[in-house]
Amino acid sequence: SVSTVFHPTAYAIPSVSPDIVLKSSDRVLFYSHRSSLDKASNNAFGILLVNAGIVAVDEDSHILNIILHAVYNLPIAPFDPPFDVLVSAVDHFPLYGLSPPTLITPTKCLFALLYSHAPLHPMEVYMLAAHHDIDALAVLVSGHLLSYNMRRITEDMAERMGGRYVKRLVFLHLQRMAALKDILCVRPQAHGCGLDSQRAWALAAARVVDEAKPDLSPPLLVASMKRCAGNITCKLCRGHFEQALIVAAGTWSQVKVRVF
Repeated sequence: SVSTVFHPTAYAIPSVSPDIVLKSSDRVLFYSHRSSLDKASNNAFGILLVNAGIVAVDEDSHILNIILHAVYNLPIAPFDPPFDVLVSAVDHFPLYGLSPPTLITPTKCLFALLYSHAPLHPMEVYMLAAHHDIDALAVLVSGHLLSYNMRRITEDMAERMGGRYVKRLVFLHLQRMAALKDILCVRPQAHGCGLDSQRAWALAAARVVDEAKPDLSPPLLVASMKRCAGNITCKLCRGHFEQALIVAAGTWSQVKVRVF
């Protein structure tokens, strides 16, 4: 069979006819261009470009299709490839002298497709980005990992990510929690009624910090502080408490939510 995208009359490069045919392990033919493959590769596309005629590639058609779409920066989303196939394809890039950081940038189709999987597979996408040093993708995906339990990271996962990316993710969690503590250390204004607002703030802050996770949202911070503070009988103290809470929530919303 023949690829529906890379076929003899398709022009992946406008007005330039294909001059090489790649055959996948499941016998699908992909009509491509030596110049495009050679330009993207640092090893003549796994030394395959030295061959004449139909060139056999030791990849199934799903993997080879993703690889070629990445080389030509064509949208792969219409094929709806499974996430694990996407990961395998990217992991195979180096075999063909292809650089993942070069082919997967924010302006490329494959970048957008990989990032679309972040809500369901945040750690897997982060590990892929980290393993291949696709920094922009790792930064974006890290925002989906604020609720991730760092204790679940195994030795194999850490090895795939590499020490630098593990450290950045751990530091993101630690720095957000440290920032939350600092923010809640700023107590409301007091007046001479027995410091109701300051006592309530201190008790609420201690409970919130103890229970909070790095993914705590500003609205949830407000709700949690009010719940833990209980009823503040002094109307003026209650006003000071709520004003301080508005400031705290605003400051918390500015704390970084991604690795840097």
